[in-house]
Amino acid sequence: MIDEFSELFSVDISNYLWYFHTREEGSSSIGGLFFKSPDQRVELIKITPKDLFNIAQAGKWNIEYPEHFIPAKRHDFTINTVVFLAVIIGMVVWWFL
Repeated sequence: MIDEFSELFSVDISNYLWYFHTREEGSSSIGGLFFKSPDQRVELIKITPKDLFNIAQAGKWNIEYPEHFIPAKRHDFTINTVVFLAVIIGMVVWWFL
């Protein structure tokens, strides 16, 4: 939706941080048991129609975000990938035994 909003109203969204405004889809995973996703590390900031109107008028995403830290690497994804590969390898080995 934000991409379409940006195109429709010619808004620069380079400052937009998705994890402050929406929850990640499909976030219930094995890796998520050990490491929080970005949206779970910050407090949600709701965007109202008035906010969108003001952003469209300004031509840029002008929401001020609080100071925060999001790790550069998603360890939850790494764990999910390792578990997935282990299951696939296990199935292949089981099939051929």
